Amino acid sequence: MKSILYISLILIAFVSLPGSGYAAKWENGTVYPKEGLAFQGEVKIGKRKFSTFIKFRDENHNKRNLRPEYIEKVTTENDVYRAIWFDDQVAGYNIWAFGKVITEGKISVYNVVYPFKNCSCKTSGTYKINWVIRLPEKPLFIIEHSFLKDEVTNMKRMLTYLKDYPELRDALFGSQRTREDIKGIIEHFNAGEEASDRTYQVR
Repeated sequence: MKSILYISLILIAFVSLPGSGYAAKWENGTVYPKEGLAFQGEVKIGKRKFSTFIKFRDENHNKRNLRPEYIEKVTTENDVYRAIWFDDQVAGYNIWAFGKVITEGKISVYNVVYPFKNCSCKTSGTYKINWVIRLPEKPLFIIEHSFLKDEVTNMKRMLTYLKDYPELRDALFGSQRTREDIKGIIEHFNAGEEASDRTYQVR
């Protein structure tokens, strides 16, 4: 029984590695550069290998890599990928990365594969995949979660990070939360903020 559990954990870990277990396909997309006009073509986006670049090909099948340093966002039929900035306070590196949008609004959440420097040595560190929260004028916040149950493990630090949003903090406070719980609560908060802004504009 223990051996079966051990093998299952190994398989789950393998599937969780960046770039494993997913065959990316070309799909229609629109690219919004940081300078210039938007353009269309086909993009190939792996499930976990999308953060440092996204593959693009035009109608003549000319290919190139789209890098987050120069691209604002990439949209497909089902998903949006936005360039976001990691500074060394967050992951030990100053880098741009594409984040897959989980939810956007006054408070935005992205799924990102990013390099993480876990020591002061000169080695390149390791890659992690996590959700991150972005607030205006603040560094990103990495949502850490348990491996099997997807429960958020740094909730106290998240509540401190969200200190300027007491209504949201109250909604998050309480029992153990999963990342899906966090997503739903933030989406509800963003919807309320948008409705409030519209009411204010009408007045």
